[in-house]
Amino acid sequence: RSLEDKLTKAQRVLSRRMKGSSRWNKQRVKVAIIHEYISNARKDYLDKISTVIIKNHDVIGIEDLQVSNMLKNHKLAKA
Repeated sequence: RSLEDKLTKAQRVLSRRMKGSSRWNKQRVKVAIIHEYISNARKDYLDKISTVIIKNHDVIGIEDLQVSNMLKNHKLAKA
């Protein structure tokens, strides 16, 4: 969540810069780095959780869920 706060602030700063200026380009790169960092953190978490599940369980069941229905529930939308 703290990364989301950082991203919000960085995007707000970006929106106040003049499009095409050098400061706008620098800020755009900062926003892209934060996006990449969030993406890597999510992937790392999923990798760690899947490793723990595989090591601790013999049989794993797979369920096909509708993501669009999960997004309707605000508690599952960010999960």
